[in-house]
Amino acid sequence: MKLRHRVTVERCPLAWANSLIVQYHYLHRPVHPRAHPFAYAVKLDGQAVGCIVMATPHFVRQRGLFGYPGLPTKWQVLMVSRMWLDPTVQGRQSNGHASNVASCALAKMLHRVQRDWLEHHPPRFLDQPYHIRLILAYADTGVGHEGTIYKAANFQLWSRTNNSRPRHGSTPQGNKHNGNTKILYVYRLPEPKWEIPIQQLCFSLQLQEETTK
Repeated sequence: MKLRHRVTVERCPLAWANSLIVQYHYLHRPVHPRAHPFAYAVKLDGQAVGCIVMATPHFVRQRGLFGYPGLPTKWQVLMVSRMWLDPTVQGRQSNGHASNVASCALAKMLHRVQRDWLEHHPPRFLDQPYHIRLILAYADTGVGHEGTIYKAANFQLWSRTNNSRPRHGSTPQGNKHNGNTKILYVYRLPEPKWEIPIQQLCFSLQLQEETTK
């Protein structure tokens, strides 16, 4: 059976994904709640083998990408904030990181993320753009990531930035990854031809208010 038929991506509890991230992801910390994170379980042959956590970016604009006239707004942008796969299902690369399963999972996530975001965080102002149009993803060369999985999922390499900020829990003097490059990849989603039904919006907003009380 082809890999695309074996890999599935499903919404899952954020707490479950965070437990994997804290234990296994190189950052060892969850995404801040203010970024409105939501999660997917990555499954291979029906068994959970990893997760993807999507979130809003912590900055409101980036030149050439969003936040400026004629470009998507901040609320039309999401980030691949965390992604982890069990090493036992990772394809072999020279640096030992995942390839095929990861890129297949990303492609399936991209296919559904626009609807999932609106269910997770319904828009309050329907007269303003609310469909997700841009996905950002960073590859941190300090831990051997070059963005192979993003390129395989048809992301576009956008920029390279020197990362001089120390990692969480480290100091500038003791941070051996200081000065490594972060590579930004972007994926542009088309404007959907569908709109969120008013009844669904009202229900989602009511549910969101009840869960935050």
